Parts: sequence; C-alpha cells; structure tokens
Amino acid sequence: MCKVPMDVCILVLFPFGFFHENFIISICCIDIPFWPDICYILGFGRNCSGRERDVMEKKRVLVVDDNEFFIQQEISCLGRDGFDFFTARCGRDALEMARGLMPDLILLDHIMPDLTGPEVCRSLKSDPLTRSIPIIIVSSGSLESSRIVANTALCDGLIQKPIRRDLLTAIVEELLGSGQRHTERAELSLPCTVSMGNVNVNANVLSLSSDGAFVDLDTLPVPGEMFEIRFNLPGQERAVYVRWAAVVWTGRFGENGPEGAGMRFLIIDSVEKAHIDDYVRMVLKKDPVKGLPRLKNSFPL
Repeated sequence: MCKVPMDVCILVLFPFGFFHENFIISICCIDIPFWPDICYILGFGRNCSGRERDVMEKKRVLVVDDNEFFIQQEISCLGRDGFDFFTARCGRDALEMARGLMPDLILLDHIMPDLTGPEVCRSLKSDPLTRSIPIIIVSSGSLESSRIVANTALCDGLIQKPIRRDLLTAIVEELLGSGQRHTERAELSLPCTVSMGNVNVNANVLSLSSDGAFVDLDTLPVPGEMFEIRFNLPGQERAVYVRWAAVVWTGRFGENGPEGAGMRFLIIDSVEKAHIDDYVRMVLKKDPVKGLPRLKNSFPL
C-alpha cells in the first residue's frame, strides 16, 4: 500500500473553515514539522519564517519498489535533508501517486509484480501531465541489459543494484539542478578513448577536473551508465586511466557546442587525480578565461 504523509491526514481531519491566516502563522512558529506544509497548501507560505520555507521547499521523491529493503536503501542514500519521500510497492500504485502527487523525481524499480518499471515509465512519459518528471530506473540486471531497458523506457537515468550512494546522489543533483562543483575545472580539448566492455570509442575531453569530465559523443548514453576513459595529459608519458566514470548528465557543451556526456570519476588513482589538478591549475594560470565556474551552470560536469 502507498504511504500517505501526515500533513495530508491532518487536512482531511480538520475543515478548511477552521483555519485563519493569523492562526496558521502563529502555529508555524511552533516546532511541529507538518504545520509548515499545511501553511503552504493553504497559500500562506509567503508569511512563514525561513525555517518553514526550507521545509516547504523540499523536493518530493516517489520511491517505487516491491521490496522494502531497497526502498529504505534508496531513501538512506539520498538522506532526508532536502527531500520528502513517498513510497509505492507496485506499478499501478506508482502511476496513481505520480499523477496525484506530481513529484519532483521518481526512483522506479525495473521488475515489479504487476507492471514493470519501463511500462510505468513509458506511461508517464506519454502523458503531457507527467512527462517532465525525471525518472531513474533502478535495475538489478547487467549493465548491457539495463542500458537496453533504459533506452526503451525513455527514462532520464539508470542506476544498478547494489546502489552506489555517490552515483545516485550525483545523478539526482544533476536532474534536480542542485549540483555544485567543488574542484577547479578548465575548458580544453584532449583526445581520449571511452570504453564499455570491448567497445572503444574515440572522443575528446572538452572540460576536465579531478572529479570528472565532459566528453563529446555522437551517441548519447543514459545517465548512470559506466565507462572507462583513457587520455594523455600534455607532458605526461603515462595515460590517465579512469576505471569507472559514471554519466550524470547529457546534452550540449555550452549553448552551441557538440553533444556529449558529463561524467563523474568514481574510481581513479589518487596520483592521477593530483596530475589532473596540477594540469588544470596550469591551464587556468596561462589562460584564466578557460576556467569554468564551480557552481552548476550551462556547462555539464
């Protein structure tokens, strides 16, 4: 069964005529967590204090899985700060809740008893009301099979079980527009090789930091896909090898640049990270214009 948040229950129990704006504002000052949501629903959110506005601005996340263990794991990975979580245990409940709740994000299990995750996803993406909701499919299959599922499901992201906290967080931040950069990065052009299994693709790194890179690609992957990347830094004989680079964003580099993928480096040698940092600082020292802001903007990772 779907869980209904406490604030909705309170609204059902009390008639709307009982509330008055001054009463609502005074109640919002009391440390009761669901009163700010009532204030927001009744249209008095502008009069609440900063603490209450922070509560009301939480992103709504619908977590769908027939296994309670994975529901709790996904909630734990994202943490409760900044999110209000709602849960469904089957595909039909997910469709009903998505259309009624209009969440900011849906984490959707691949295999469920009634409707599969891809079936739910295609239904929501074909509905003008819900097509803009970002959907991440959570799969227990192999990477290759999961990639096929993601492409046919029209989802916005893909993540595999067991779930990596850093990967899930990175994808969610990009989809919700809340990502921040913590390391310096530079605009450049370095030839690279992107690999998935036995498939190798020649591409170019267009922006680089020790945390990630933007790589131009003719065929756009799905956020959550994992690749290996190799590239040479000028002056370094040994190629930089990134064992796991996860796609967290796809699109154009800037407004008119080539299409490609922003990738987060998940597994990379600490010495090679230091080499990248040194190289980026050298590029920025020679030409500060090539520096990219640390805060999220029109440039992907």
